[in-house]
Amino acid sequence: MEFDGISVSVVRKPVKNIRLSVLSDCTLKVVAPEGYDVSDLLLKKKDWIISHIEKKRSFSEKYEDRLNRMLLYGNYFSVEESGVCSIDYENMTIFYSSVGGLKDFISKRLRTELEVRVKDLAACMGVSCKSLSIRNQKTRWASCSTRGTLSFNIRIAALSPSLRDYIIIHELAHLKEHNHSKNFWSIVENYCPEYKACRGNLKEYWQIIGQNVFWKAMLE
Repeated sequence: MEFDGISVSVVRKPVKNIRLSVLSDCTLKVVAPEGYDVSDLLLKKKDWIISHIEKKRSFSEKYEDRLNRMLLYGNYFSVEESGVCSIDYENMTIFYSSVGGLKDFISKRLRTELEVRVKDLAACMGVSCKSLSIRNQKTRWASCSTRGTLSFNIRIAALSPSLRDYIIIHELAHLKEHNHSKNFWSIVENYCPEYKACRGNLKEYWQIIGQNVFWKAMLE
């Protein structure tokens, strides 16, 4: 269906809370139960929809020259097809054999790097991580179970080392405080004083990744 010239995809599920979102291509997605009047919701949310679409378009224009390059470790790389996946740091070029191959290549590198960094930061913070995994979470950068297992989003590979460290510190802090209380944030601040700035930067990175050609292909 369409709303005011905007394409709308409607997913019918037995949900209690209706979900309306503006996708990276500036189309709309609504998740609602059978029988729910989506048109009425769109009319009520028209101002919100227009505002968010304008923000998305402005954001795309800001990063237009970078969206067709691969964002990795906080830097942008040119991408070329090759028989083997590899990274040429001197020429800032990533070679890949296929989208699936590139995803596996990045995931394996990320896991190896995180295992080392998590171990170092955990020792510094006086905690212990039992195991870690690399996943493709839809809404979060990472998570920590009560059993001490850390799950990291593959999107973290796109981030600079400082932002990656903040995420690790955030999750390791949950091993001491499994909540977001004042005590929790005090622990985070002790090991990452600039955590507030990091949180703001992560929101922008999430949008960049969501519109980046290569990241979109890998995450589909």
